[in-house]
Amino acid sequence: MPPRGQELDFHNCPLSRPEAAMLSSACLEKKKFIDLFCGIGGMRLAFEAAACECVFSSDWDKYAQVTYSCNFGDLPKGDIRRISESDIPDHDILVGGFPCSLSRSRVCQRRTA
Repeated sequence: MPPRGQELDFHNCPLSRPEAAMLSSACLEKKKFIDLFCGIGGMRLAFEAAACECVFSSDWDKYAQVTYSCNFGDLPKGDIRRISESDIPDHDILVGGFPCSLSRSRVCQRRTA
């Protein structure tokens, strides 16, 4: 970080060099991803920020589904074990969220104790 009151110098930024543009040109084609165990969509935010397109999402938790739907306008499908392979669209990337059931159960235990 520059000292307070000074601006960042973007002229020497590695992303402004022609080589970086060549690297990112391969990414111009939008990659499609599926978002499994999506929770409320944290992983989706990261992949969409990288110019990828979410074509399918799944989570079994009904509260996470509602929140995800409010965040993105898509209601995730339910339990991935009950979804037919033929119902999952073609994709380039499979994104799998981190399990959070352990932390959820601890929060519930604290609330009821």
